[in-house]
Amino acid sequence: YNALIVLNSDTNEIKIYPEEPDVTLNFDIIRANGKSTDSENNSILTFSCADDDGEECTIKLIGVKKTNKFLFEIEWKDFGLLYNVYPK
Repeated sequence: YNALIVLNSDTNEIKIYPEEPDVTLNFDIIRANGKSTDSENNSILTFSCADDDGEECTIKLIGVKKTNKFLFEIEWKDFGLLYNVYPK
């Protein structure tokens, strides 16, 4: 399904507005961990965050060099989500 992902640096929030289900996911940015590069030369921006329930998670925006596409990854302790990102 499609979703709108908004990273707001003024309020230190990340919001995900999916089409289905109709539930907004909200994350508070605790710390921006900076930019890194993996072994395939992909650029990765990493954020330490907390969701609406206060659970800590890691959010990564990954620029995939091979395909010129972006991935948006959310990792909790026992669960993860991965979105393909198409800039508008």
